[in-house]
Amino acid sequence: MSLTLDTIYHSTGNKYHLKLIAGKGGLGKIMNWVYISEDISNGSFLRGGELVITTGVSASSKEWLHDFIKTMISHNTSGIIINTGKYIQTEDIGEDILTLCNTNDFCLFTMPWNI
Repeated sequence: MSLTLDTIYHSTGNKYHLKLIAGKGGLGKIMNWVYISEDISNGSFLRGGELVITTGVSASSKEWLHDFIKTMISHNTSGIIINTGKYIQTEDIGEDILTLCNTNDFCLFTMPWNI
């Protein structure tokens, strides 16, 4: 049985306070691995289907998150969880990022820092 983002979201969303903020069309994507990444240059390690988790500790500019997500999409990862509240604030996730994720059916979840 394949594990989809929809299954992950609905079975763990309340426990981990996950909030789907973009890319709802990608909930049916298969997730085959969880990959924690803070470095945009590590894309070569991706094989596709990973659910990426990031805190943004490596964010060096306002454009970092957009570029990071664009790289994750280009490597066929299934979605991303952004741990918000310390390095990336919810308000840092701009309309350009939401549009990028919605256009590509790339699930973007947030999870509070305290989780």
